[in-house]
Amino acid sequence: MTKKKLFRSGAAVLMAATLTTTAFPAAVMADEAMAEEYSAAMDQAKEQFAAGYDAVIAQIASLTIPTTDAEIGITLGEGGKALIGSLGMDLSWLQGAAIDASVVGEGGLFYVPMTVKLNDNDIVSLEACYNLPENLFYARSPELSEDWVSISIDQLVQMASQQAESTGVDADVSGLTNIGPMIMQICQMIPQIAPSGEEIFGILKDYGAVMLKHMELVPAEGTSTITAGGISADVQTAAFTMNSIGVIEAMKEAVPMIQADENIKNIITKISALTGDETMYDSLIGQVSEFAEQLTSEDMSALTGDEFSASMTVFVDAATEEAAGISYTINAEGQNIICDCYMPKNGDSQGFLMSLTAPDGQSLNIEGVGTITDGALTGDYTFYAAEQPVADIHVADLVFDEAAQTASGSITLKVSSAISSDEEAAENMLASLQGFGLTIDFNESQEAQDCAITITNSDVPLVTLSIREALSSEQLTIPTLDSLGTVYDVNDSEGLNNFTANLNVEAIMNNIMAAGVPEEFITQIMSSMTGADDAAVAEDDAFAEEAPVEEAPAEEAPVEEAPVEEEPAA
Repeated sequence: MTKKKLFRSGAAVLMAATLTTTAFPAAVMADEAMAEEYSAAMDQAKEQFAAGYDAVIAQIASLTIPTTDAEIGITLGEGGKALIGSLGMDLSWLQGAAIDASVVGEGGLFYVPMTVKLNDNDIVSLEACYNLPENLFYARSPELSEDWVSISIDQLVQMASQQAESTGVDADVSGLTNIGPMIMQICQMIPQIAPSGEEIFGILKDYGAVMLKHMELVPAEGTSTITAGGISADVQTAAFTMNSIGVIEAMKEAVPMIQADENIKNIITKISALTGDETMYDSLIGQVSEFAEQLTSEDMSALTGDEFSASMTVFVDAATEEAAGISYTINAEGQNIICDCYMPKNGDSQGFLMSLTAPDGQSLNIEGVGTITDGALTGDYTFYAAEQPVADIHVADLVFDEAAQTASGSITLKVSSAISSDEEAAENMLASLQGFGLTIDFNESQEAQDCAITITNSDVPLVTLSIREALSSEQLTIPTLDSLGTVYDVNDSEGLNNFTANLNVEAIMNNIMAAGVPEEFITQIMSSMTGADDAAVAEDDAFAEEAPVEEAPAEEAPVEEAPVEEEPAA
């Protein structure tokens, strides 16, 4: 393959990957080889995209969610236990907590059963049902009661508004009152206005071809060298450029295509049918015609090509003919934005450099080197801001399966040890976080996705959050309203009092004890929850005991009047 054909083919594949589009008539291309490569890449992309896209639209229309299992867990590491222990709380007994849940939906009805676990012991199970058409939410805990409680979304919104108002938060959530019916309406509307996968590809294919046609291929003579992470490679280089004149010429060619494009007409017609605006398509065509006149104006004719330019430079390893990097440059009125990505190889070692440079010269970079063993990459990289190290990145066993579109591996982020605490305030804050790290382990397959996020300090785990999602092997049955049994409305205070009075709290307490939670810890938690009320009561009692008893005033003894002595008779 000649160098010119190699780069033209590379441009075609890159354009296909960028647009995710399909084939176009080869006659529109000035270069037949590039047209063939572009067409083949588009055909492959079409098969992958169109089927998945149409399936998603159908799923939205039916409001269907296949039974999916999920698990969210949190585990305290030894470092986390020690940190909490230093605050006076002994959690040495805690191994981890998790929520196992499943979700299924069909026709606007959703069912979510879940189980709360502690130290791998089931503590309490919960069931929730959401009825979109009726805007009602149902919930129960079988351990607490066989009965259900119902509340409308309107009531939840009202409660949220009252809570926000009581806390002084200015939050208007009234628009969520009819969220259920609104979601139903939107989901039913989307298939009526959403273009099909075929229509999307029909639009992208022609206009992507026009763009590629007006790019100028500028292959460089000889070879040059790119370096990343200390790894260098000799590369052949070619630039695909388009300036303001090329953009205008591409637009001029696109205008009559838009005016005759049946795919665009079909999409606009769907939307206008829903909105009732029958003039929508004609209005669009009128605007396109006006735009076409502007393209031939004196201002446009005076363009020199220096007003705007964009270029894509491709680097191909001269020895292996493998892609070694790509660079994008956008120039507007003399101001450049540059994005570079270099990946030179030397045997099993591969350097990596990704750089974004702003017009003022400030840059963000990630640079390092890794080793590829059996398709898995392990390496160390550094993130720089304005050429100053900010974070260290370690990648372990990173694998991308392009065919299955899955990935697995581990990525660890740490504040760079090169940051000095004597630097400016912003870097002082980063320096205070030295020693802390964030590790993300992930493993994707066609069946499930697993992810674990761990916070460490001096490589000692503090806490780990794990998330797993997978399609279930069993299809859950969504319970109907008739099958729920007794349902208490939260507005029925008498019924709700009966419901709460008969809750079996003892069963959950027994499960908590069986999970290894110390009794004194339970007492401590319960005391902290009711401590304020108990203290108030105790204070009242103490006041009552210490207050002096007021004695009733003594009754005064009646004063006896002295008898009046009678005077002797004369």
